[in-house]
Amino acid sequence: VQGVIQLWGRGMGEAMSSRFPKEVLNLPIRKRCSNVHLLHGAGFYDADGTPVAKLVLHYVDQTQHEIDLKAGEHLRDWWGSPSQPMRDPGTLVAWYGQNPYVRKMGPVSQHSIRVYCTTIRNPNPGSELASFDYVSLLANAAPFLLGVTVEQ
Repeated sequence: VQGVIQLWGRGMGEAMSSRFPKEVLNLPIRKRCSNVHLLHGAGFYDADGTPVAKLVLHYVDQTQHEIDLKAGEHLRDWWGSPSQPMRDPGTLVAWYGQNPYVRKMGPVSQHSIRVYCTTIRNPNPGSELASFDYVSLLANAAPFLLGVTVEQ
């Protein structure tokens, strides 16, 4: 990913729906892999367990798999406490810090901006992963993707 892929979510409001896509399709991978690692997060909140985005993995053998990314399991709003627990054992806070605005709200242990790393086991490691789609599920949260790494 070169830059950030910011998808639209209802928390942005309808006025922003023409500015941010609801999906980005056919992001190339072209590798066999055992795991896919996402560096990601979201703007705005949804209740834990709410699906906010999905990955659609496309393989050279013409199969595909869809993986829901859920609030409180794989990502949360990028503003909050870095110690807020995640339900998915493959997800952790990859980075947290403060900008001048957040610093005014209190200590970094309670008020941070944060980015998550989620490791997803490839459901079809025997086939080359050709590409993937990143799709908003039109929840309140507006998911973003900063990077993808595959592990062989």
